[in-house]
Amino acid sequence: MDGRDPPRPKRLSASRSPDAQSLIWDQRTRLVKDELEAERAASIAKTIKLKALRFEKTCQEAQQKSKADKPAPPAGKWLRTVGPKVVE
Repeated sequence: MDGRDPPRPKRLSASRSPDAQSLIWDQRTRLVKDELEAERAASIAKTIKLKALRFEKTCQEAQQKSKADKPAPPAGKWLRTVGPKVVE
């Protein structure tokens, strides 16, 4: 060998053009924005699900409380009605 470096493959000149650099930058930016939007959508969906579960739990607790708050009917004081009352 004569001490020279091996020949390097030539790079495509298109990848060095300003338009290609701009295109690559735009693609990366779009990719990052799409990923952020997907994460945001997942977070919003999770929040909605948790709020719905909490609302359901609150409704169940309110129903149980309203059932517990109703007084029981008094025992043995039911009025019996046989028919219309005839007044003479």
